[in-house]
Order: sequence, then structure tokens, then C-alpha cells
Amino acid sequence: MEKLDQEAKIINPVSTGREPEFDQQKIEWGQSIFSDEKISDYLADIIERMREYDEYLEKNVLKELNRIHEGVAEHLDILETAMRQSESEEIRERALKILFCLARTAFLTDINLRPRLNELILRNIDIAIAIVENNTPQRNYAKLILAFYYDISTKDEPREDVPKVSGEFSEKTRLALHKYLETISKEGVFNRDDIMIFDILLSRGDLSEVKESIYSLMRYVYDVHDYEVILACLNSKSDWLVEVGRIAIIRVLQQYNFSEDTINKMIDEWLFGGGSEFYIPIAVEKNIKMMKSIEEKRPGIVQFLMSKFNIYNFGRYPEELLIRQYDEYENDELPYGIVIFPEDDHNAAFFENGDVLEEIENELKDKYAMRIMEAGNKKDLLRLLIRMRLKYGQKHKISYAIVGGHGNKKELTIGNVHDTEGREVLIEDLTRYQKRKYKLFEDNATIILIACNTGEPGGIGSQLSKAMGINVIAPSGISGVKSIKPKIKSNGSLEFDVKYTNRSKGAKFKPE
Repeated sequence: MEKLDQEAKIINPVSTGREPEFDQQKIEWGQSIFSDEKISDYLADIIERMREYDEYLEKNVLKELNRIHEGVAEHLDILETAMRQSESEEIRERALKILFCLARTAFLTDINLRPRLNELILRNIDIAIAIVENNTPQRNYAKLILAFYYDISTKDEPREDVPKVSGEFSEKTRLALHKYLETISKEGVFNRDDIMIFDILLSRGDLSEVKESIYSLMRYVYDVHDYEVILACLNSKSDWLVEVGRIAIIRVLQQYNFSEDTINKMIDEWLFGGGSEFYIPIAVEKNIKMMKSIEEKRPGIVQFLMSKFNIYNFGRYPEELLIRQYDEYENDELPYGIVIFPEDDHNAAFFENGDVLEEIENELKDKYAMRIMEAGNKKDLLRLLIRMRLKYGQKHKISYAIVGGHGNKKELTIGNVHDTEGREVLIEDLTRYQKRKYKLFEDNATIILIACNTGEPGGIGSQLSKAMGINVIAPSGISGVKSIKPKIKSNGSLEFDVKYTNRSKGAKFKPE
């Protein structure tokens, strides 16, 4: 311990001058760049998006991030003073939040700011430890700072730009994190960030020390059904935590008598169908609430919709539509349209279209049936279309189709944009389709694409119209769908007025 005390004095030297009075600190803080709440909120939002996918950062925020880093670089002393003082909990908490956010984002982009931040944090690591151990209100961001630096400094293959921390100092940080988990275990409440701390410690072989805390975590998720924590467990690298999350979901779903394979399939679908790590818990909760509601009204409907239409993300759709689809399955008298959304959805865009589908249903009720389905790749898509043809094709072809995906001029991706094998519908796929021997759509049918840039001139929207011999409406820019208004013409055929978001125009293509 003597060596540790000596190291602490070197890393965190006592100031030789008089510390500023608290009132003066408040003035300096109020006049500094850090008093702007927008900065800390913006940085926190970037960290949330880092959990999604790097493409967003590459395209949208790196320049802004560098600008913020340049703006704060010369004022880190104010941030350090605020972190050290304990007179104002609000200022200290904000300082810790900004410090953590800067440390995380600096590792993304700013090699110049990184060494200064590392030095500042290591110089004050004992303060973060004390905050966590004493269970003060600012512990939320202090624990994140400790976990982040403990993680990067104890990896098997540390990066050159990672600060060097002695084994004794790392041990002190590790013990503080253990003590934190013991504290919240007694409180009986956990959050997503706590799962990250479990994960880090378990990856360092600390199972025996945290096992009791894991049992407390199990009781929490089984009783409370906190989907944010459950999903964090499922996304963990630890088999222990994954099992905690999996059993929590199973306990929720076991009332429906699903097989283990079905439940595992549902969990896999939900991990990719609800967008970012931030939104997935909300999506899962919506899915489960919708399942519970429709199952109470129509026992067996959930299994039916999964088997017949491959629907797993129930929370995307209005309840009335799902029940009507179940009730009207055998009705082949009504003409019908289809809605095909991707199983996987990296930004949860298709949880936002329920009102649009409900608007279509209200206009076409008792005149056209709507049949919703989900596809994970091209084979799924074709299989579902053939199933519709075999079930209803003797009396009616498809009158309209709303197809969601992620797109550009040359392709439409049915599902996860980072796992595109077998999911990309390309222009050459449409060319091959022209050789088909059977017809899927009515002569005046319309396909409405909800996929960015698919309406560009000469793009996949126009090729789709040519290959299928039907009308196609698609966005000419990056957008979602704002509204779809159907109208039944005097000859009985349908036409659609489609408005997309972001002021993107809906390009219309007619068959030659």
C-alpha cells in the first residue's frame, strides 16, 4: 500500500497554490464552454450512436466532434477544478459527464486531445474512486470513467495510446467497481451501464467475486422485466449474462407455450429488428405488449402470424390490422394488398409506420384486405410471395404492395445493411425476374417503396416497374414515409398519393 500511496501522490499532486473559492469557481464555470448543456447532451448522443454503427459517425459527426474538441482543449483546467470541488453536486456531476464523454469520443477521432484527457483523468482517478465508494450522487459518471479506463488499460493487447496504469492502481479501481456492484445489489436496482461493468469484470475472470451480484441481477430482471437491462445482458460477451437475459425473456414468453427453438428465434429477431442498442429495449417491450394484447383477444394468433407471415416484430403494427389479418386469412373474396417489412432494421425505422398502415386500412376497409409480412432475405421474400399466390391467386392477384427496406439507386436491402449476403435485391435480379412464367400482380397494381434513394432516375425503382410491368412509387432522396393515401378509381383500380419525409419527392414510374 505504501507504493500505491506514493504513486497516488505522483499522479494526483497536492496543489501548492490556494484553490479558487467556490463562488469564483461557479463564475468560471458559468462563463466557460462547459456550462452549455447542449455540448454534454450532444456528446452523450454521439456515444449512444456509437452503439449503433460507425457509418453514422463517419458521415455526420466527425467534423462537429473535432470542432468541440478544439473548443474545450484549452479549458480542461476548469473541468478539472469542477470535478475536484464538492460544493455543487450539479456542477460536479456535469463535469464528470463531460469528462467521460470527451474521453470516449476522443478515442474515436482526436489524437491530440487524448493524451491530455488521459493525464487529467489519471491525475484525478482517486476522486472518481472516492465518489463511487462513498456512493455519492455523482457516482453514475464516475463509475463509467473507472470502468472505461480499467477496461482499456487491462486489455491483453493494449493500444499504444492507452495510458499505462500500474497493477496496484488498477487493483484499486477494480475493487471500487466490485464495491459498487455490491452496493447496487443491496439496493436491488440495475441499469444498462451496470451490465457493462459486470461484463468487464467477468472478462477479467472475476466470476467468484461478482457471483452474488449476478444472483441479485437475476432477481431484478425476473421480477421487474426491465427490457433495457435484459437486452444489455443478451448483448453481453459473458455467457453468464447472456443466460440471465435469455431466461428473463423465456419467463415472459413461457405463457404462450412456445418451443425453445421458437423463443430463441424470436430473441434473435428482436436483437436485430428494433434498431440501435438504445431503441431495442423499447421495441422489445412494444412487441411483448402487442403479443399479450392480441393473444388475449385471439388465442393462438401469435404462433399463427409467425408461421404464416413470418411476423416477429409485432409492435410495429396496429392491433386491429393484426387481428383482422388473422380473422380474414381464409377470405379469398376480397382483393388484397401486401406490406413487406424487413426482419432486421438497424435504425428502427419500421416501428414508426403504424399510423400510415392504419390510414390505408381505414380507407380500404371491407374493400381490400391487407396482409402484413416480414422477410429476412430474397429467399424469404420470394417464398412469401409464392405463398400468397398459392393461397389467393386463383381469384385475385396482388393489388398493391408496400415494401420497406434500406436502399440506394442500385439496390434494395431487405434487412441488416451490414449483413447483406442474400438480402440485396439488385437490378440484375429484376432482369432475371422478367423471365418468370407466372404473374403475381394485377395489371394496374402499384408498388410503394419505403427505401432511401430508390426513386432516382434509372435506379432500382424504375427497373422494378419495367420488370414487373406495374406502377412504382419510390423516394428520390434519403427519407421515410409520411403518409400513403389510397383512392379507388371509377374502374375499381387503386391509385396512391404518397408523401415522404425530409421533403423527398416521390418519383412515379409507369410500365412501358
